[in-house]
This record gives sequence, structure tokens and C-alpha cells, in this order.
Amino acid sequence: MSEAFRHRQAKHARVDTKPSKPCKTQHSYSTQQRSPPQARLTFPLAIISVRSMPIPSPDQCPTLCALSADYFQALKPLHAGEGAPWGGVHQGLALLVLARPEQHNRLDPADVDAMQTFWGRLQDASVLVITAMGNQTFSSGYTIEAIVQNLDDRFEQMLDGLESLPLLSIAALNGSVYGGGTDLALCCDLRLGLCASRMFMPAARFGLHYYPGGLRRYVQRLGLSAASMLMLTAQTIDDACMLRIGFLHERHESHQALSQRLTVLIEAQMANDAAVVAAMKRDLASLAANRFDHAAARESFVSSLQSPSLAQRLKAAGERRSKKSAR
Repeated sequence: MSEAFRHRQAKHARVDTKPSKPCKTQHSYSTQQRSPPQARLTFPLAIISVRSMPIPSPDQCPTLCALSADYFQALKPLHAGEGAPWGGVHQGLALLVLARPEQHNRLDPADVDAMQTFWGRLQDASVLVITAMGNQTFSSGYTIEAIVQNLDDRFEQMLDGLESLPLLSIAALNGSVYGGGTDLALCCDLRLGLCASRMFMPAARFGLHYYPGGLRRYVQRLGLSAASMLMLTAQTIDDACMLRIGFLHERHESHQALSQRLTVLIEAQMANDAAVVAAMKRDLASLAANRFDHAAARESFVSSLQSPSLAQRLKAAGERRSKKSAR
């Protein structure tokens, strides 16, 4: 574990449904996997509300099981209603935990409003992790009754807000994912999932034309071929297909393995330059949407070349190389 991270703690693709091969931890990209840290990490979160209720435990949040128990003591509900999501932010780390496992972690209107407000509190965060209680379902999305009764766009607006956050967002999928929960995950930059999980989009089966933001994300993230198969047929796909089409970046054999990998990603991200991450995320999104601002990207590139942060980081890297050479 890096000294900087210790300090911050103290401070697309053919779609098919062929049977999966025996599962092992896999990536949808080629990279050398770093070994997960052996120590348990403590990420205390800031208080978001003051409602008194039982605090989630590591057993209830299996994708967070590699985090210390002290972290859970700091979680607070985002609103006063039953089943409210839990969340907080502290020293660059933000977390949102969905909390209706018996109802497949569905989202109600009060949750959506509170989550939209929560995004506005993340100005100082470098990483956002979204996960859920239980070990069966990440989320089934927005409750159908709310869609029919309210006929508004608050769910879409909340997801657009999440997608546009200027920081790295990670969906740690504790189980299968359905409906609007799939779009919630697609709003995140990285999606880690589990072997034996599944996903499907039932909008066509329900007779619901999906909202524009969700259609756009499906095509941009997964490609037209995969998006058409999922949206137009309402068929269920397995974890192997989820990985193959890019819905998952990685899949893991257990919650423990996923949680350990999550700590590795958090540690690595905390060492990155937040301003550069925000600017590159903006430019990657504009490229995907075919509205790339070449001038703005060039300006960000030149600005980074002239920044004190680059000079300091290059100097530190040189000093580390010198120390290794002297050994």
C-alpha cells in the first residue's frame, strides 16, 4: 500500500447466450492484475443525515467485506424513509449503498431525490463506489408504480447527474441487475461483477419505451448490436455475456475477491491527479457522443504540461527510480 494512500486514510461485440465456461476472475480488457492488498482498509465516511437506525454490517454489504468495521460505523442514511440508501464522503472517498435487498434494491422517488442531492456533495471526492446490500441483486431500478404514477423524469435526471460527475465512479455489483439498475451501473465508469450473475432489460416486455438517456448510454457503452438485443428482446444474459459485451469490466469468483480488487482500484485512483481525471473523463464522454471539443482537449493537455502537479509527480517518480537503482 502506498504511503500516499495511508496518508489519505489518516487524512463492444457479438451477443449470444451460450452456457458459460467455469468462471474465474476475468477482465473485459487486457491488463496485468495487481495483487490485492492483504491489509483491511478503513474508509470512514462523513455524516450525511442524523436518523437513528441500525448501521449496515459487512455481512449485509458483501462487496465491502474487505473494509474494516470502523467504516460501517460512519455510514448514514440519505433520507428518513424506510430503506433509504446509505452514503457519505470522507477525504476523497465516496460511497453509496442501496438498502432494500428484500425488494431487489429497487429505488423509490425519495431515494432518487436524495441521490441527486448526494451527487452535489461530492466536489472533494476522487472516487465514488456504488453497491448494495445482500448477495442476490444489485438493483432492479426505479419502482414501476412510481414510473406510472409520477410520469416525470427525475430518475433519468439523477442518472444523468451521476454519469456527468467529474470523478471516477465504480459500480460494485453484489449480484444480478435488472431494468433501471442496469442503467445505474452503466452510468459508472467501471463495473465489477460476479460469476453466476445475470442481467436483463424488461422495458419492451412491460410496454415501456425507455427514456432517451438510457438508450444513449446502452448504445454508447455496449454498441448498437448488444443494445438492440437487450432492449428489443428483453432476454436475460449471463455473466460471461455481460463481460463479453462490455457491461462488466471484470467478473470475480466471490464477493471477497471483488472487494479486495475494489480496494486495489481505490488505492490506485487516490494516487491519480483529480483534475486530469475529470478533464479526460469529460473528453472521453464527448468523443463517445460525437461532440468532441478538440480545442478544449488541447487546452487541457497544454495546461497539464505546465502544471506544478506534473512537475512534482515527475520529480517524485525520478527520485523513486534513483532509490531503486542505488539498492
